[in-house]
Amino acid sequence: MSGSQKVIGVLLAAGRSTRMGRTKQLLAYRGRPLLQHVLDSAKGAVQLDRVVLLLGHRAGEIRESLELRGAEVVLVPDYRRGQSASL
Repeated sequence: MSGSQKVIGVLLAAGRSTRMGRTKQLLAYRGRPLLQHVLDSAKGAVQLDRVVLLLGHRAGEIRESLELRGAEVVLVPDYRRGQSASL
């Protein structure tokens, strides 16, 4: 890639987890929230110049539960509309 191109990882985590019945992003896996594992993997990917985390439902609680380590958080105010609102 040329020096002017950037690769951005976008993590879609704004949903309400209605089918799951509870907040999927906060489910514990190996002692940490599931979303933390995803975020850590993205932050460790050397190909990514930036990581953007999209939050909506229960955004404050989810954000407080994570170690963001430089990830940019974007709030999706109309997350109830589904993934298309995030994109």
